[in-house]
Amino acid sequence: MAIYLEARLWAAPGKMGELVEYLEKEFVPDCEKLGRKLAGQWRTTTGEVEEVTNLWVYEDLADMMRYDQRAQAERAKDPEFGKRGAKLATLVLRDFTRVMVPTRVSPLK
Repeated sequence: MAIYLEARLWAAPGKMGELVEYLEKEFVPDCEKLGRKLAGQWRTTTGEVEEVTNLWVYEDLADMMRYDQRAQAERAKDPEFGKRGAKLATLVLRDFTRVMVPTRVSPLK
């Protein structure tokens, strides 16, 4: 079975420290509590600086949809969860998402 990776990239000019702290203390723990699996988190050092990328691992697209449904249900049930999630929009200038599947030559499947 192939794994699916979701790459979430956030550009936060002038707010990198605040974004990294928010991701570490609020966003990632909330996601993991709902079953999302973080493969890794990186920040840029050259090129377009002040960007953070999270790689999330899913079994398939249905797994990703199940996570989205759990997050929607949690936002409806817990207003504080929704407020913590909405904080991300106040920290980032740009947000990019890519969903990737492995090619035949990929050592990760």
